[in-house]
Order: sequence, then C-alpha cells, then structure tokens
Amino acid sequence: MITRLRDNVPVMECPKCGYIKILKSNETKVFRKSITIIKPIEKRDVEVIGIPSMAIYDDRIVCPKCGNRGVYYWRKHGSSAESSDVIEKVYRCKHCGYEWSEIE
Repeated sequence: MITRLRDNVPVMECPKCGYIKILKSNETKVFRKSITIIKPIEKRDVEVIGIPSMAIYDDRIVCPKCGNRGVYYWRKHGSSAESSDVIEKVYRCKHCGYEWSEIE
C-alpha cells in the first residue's frame, strides 16, 4: 500500500489492484507534503493461512501448477529410514496455494 494525497485527501492505494482506502483525520498527520501513519496497520499472521513465520518470499520462483511467479518457501527438518537428518524445502504458491517440496 502506498500512502499519498489524492485531491488533498490522504489515501492508501494498492499499486497492484488499485484499491483505495480513504484515511480518517485521526489516522494521519501531514508534514511537509508527506504523510505519516499514526494508527499502526495490523500485521497479518501468516501462520493463520498455513505459512510459517520463518517462510521467505521469492518472486523469482515459478509455480509448476499455475505458472505464476512468487512463492513462499521454508525448510523443514525431518528424518528418514536411510538417514537421520533430512532437510526438506517446502514451497507454496502465493497465487494458487499449490505446495511442493524438495529434499536437500
């Protein structure tokens, strides 16, 4: 979200989808044509949607299912019968939610 003045009204605008939220006077302060947010934006806990907090976002990786760029990935420690230490790299597509993994 980008914070800016639009027709002298402070707004937050999403550069991707174009969604605009008009900010109330108690949510902003204007200093020298810049806007400072007073009310903190709530952080969305990514654990709620099944992505661990240590997940890393990478927009260079392409999803094999939908073909879009942008996935979250994280490492998971596991074990197998052959080896006691197995590190699995888990990927989840930001767009379609498809999940796949690689053994490292």
